[in-house]
Amino acid sequence: MNAAVNTRTRGLVQITRQSDSDKNWTCSIVFYGDQERLSSVSLGTAQVIRLFRTLGAPAPVSKKESHVVEFYNTPDLAELKELGFFTAG
Repeated sequence: MNAAVNTRTRGLVQITRQSDSDKNWTCSIVFYGDQERLSSVSLGTAQVIRLFRTLGAPAPVSKKESHVVEFYNTPDLAELKELGFFTAG
């Protein structure tokens, strides 16, 4: 019997609008069950849209100051590094 294995990574992405700017966001990503965390980064609106596309997560459409969105697809880690994310020790 073959067991199905879920090879997709799940997690949460949180974005919070920076108080000093309407166009900059503090972004953090957490992967479920992973002991390592990615650093938080500051991204502009265009980069936040790219981040959500990389994660395969729906981009928030409300005007709230903070959003938490769950994603189900394994992100391209090279693309996350290009956006400034790195493993925080």
